[in-house]
Amino acid sequence: MGKNVSVPMSLLSNVLALLCHLEGEPDMAEVKRLCALIEAEISLKLKKMESRKIFTAYKTAPPGPEREALRREYVENAQIHKSFASSHEIPYELL
Repeated sequence: MGKNVSVPMSLLSNVLALLCHLEGEPDMAEVKRLCALIEAEISLKLKKMESRKIFTAYKTAPPGPEREALRREYVENAQIHKSFASSHEIPYELL
């Protein structure tokens, strides 16, 4: 069995609303609206999952150039403002 993933309640309710609209004679405008909402929410969820994957790879990598490259990829992916992000990793002991 695959890995479980939590989804926002709004996504689940939109999927259920879409299924209800598809029964009988569906209102195509409403179906298109629901499909657009579902697509946007799934895209956001996939982006968050990818960001979490990069963060986990960064935090579990051994210190060195590979970890620094993963840290930079995470900072860029998470869209952390450059004035907030440091140019290099600060060791916990120095905080």
